[in-house]
Amino acid sequence: MSGIPQVLSSLVMKLLAKTAEERYQTAAGVEADLRRCLDEWQSHGRIDPFPLGAHDASDRLLIPEKLYGRERETATLLASFDRVVCGADPNSFLFPATRGWQILRCQ
Repeated sequence: MSGIPQVLSSLVMKLLAKTAEERYQTAAGVEADLRRCLDEWQSHGRIDPFPLGAHDASDRLLIPEKLYGRERETATLLASFDRVVCGADPNSFLFPATRGWQILRCQ
């Protein structure tokens, strides 16, 4: 249908995405994008393209569905995340990477 703005079509496709990591993670993220669409439509009569999900920040650590055979590494990653969330050494985060271990330092 040519009457539906592309960004609105892309938003619906993001909602219907097959894998969880491709979909919106929060209702607040969907709401922010829909409000922006509405604001642009009401003020300009059109919706200019914009990056979807800019305000879609989850408060949970999401492990991709495509991570196969990494149960031990996933458990380590989740345990490390839990330690950081609980306040243990908030300036660094150790997690398994493709080659060895990776340290993420928060500034």
